[in-house]
Amino acid sequence: MRIQFSTAVMAAATMVGLGCGGQNGTRDSAVGADSAAHATAANGSVAPASDSTNGALSAATQALGPGIQVTSTDQHNVNRAFDYKLTDNDWSRFLKAADTVAALRARDAEVRSYLDSQIVGAKTDDAGEKWLEANPKVSAAITSAGMTVKDYYRLGLVTAEATRFMDNPASAPPTPAGRANAEFVRNHKADIDHLRSITR
Repeated sequence: MRIQFSTAVMAAATMVGLGCGGQNGTRDSAVGADSAAHATAANGSVAPASDSTNGALSAATQALGPGIQVTSTDQHNVNRAFDYKLTDNDWSRFLKAADTVAALRARDAEVRSYLDSQIVGAKTDDAGEKWLEANPKVSAAITSAGMTVKDYYRLGLVTAEATRFMDNPASAPPTPAGRANAEFVRNHKADIDHLRSITR
């Protein structure tokens, strides 16, 4: 995944090197009763998000947004995210979707259990995106904000990447929208702080 021949893939490699925060803990890696739904969506297995012992093929790319996980099969979405230019219109819908998913997670124990599980060993292409789509409540929460699950997913990726360079946009990778996105999130620091607080 860390190929260095194209700018987009090179930039993707910088993201792949990031750790996925908040994954520590001592919880057993046994899968709960709802794991069949997760495994079907991701064509892999699911371990609790707090389990750091069973994550060899788990999410390695950091993203911002409740419920967004990135697996080794999501490279297409990672690459395409670098072409995504942040705009005020998309940004407001992304924030609304993130708030809606976070509120749903807080009040619905079933959704909380689903979102707190970590996809492990995914084999299906775009497993992280499909995992969000597979839960009707989560998918409906995202689309109720006026955006597709795919766009929500990609915005979570590009936002996380842009925040890495928001203090120095000139240092952003020379992707089609890299510097512009870094400048965009620099002008939306309060929103970034809020996203970080509701992303788990």
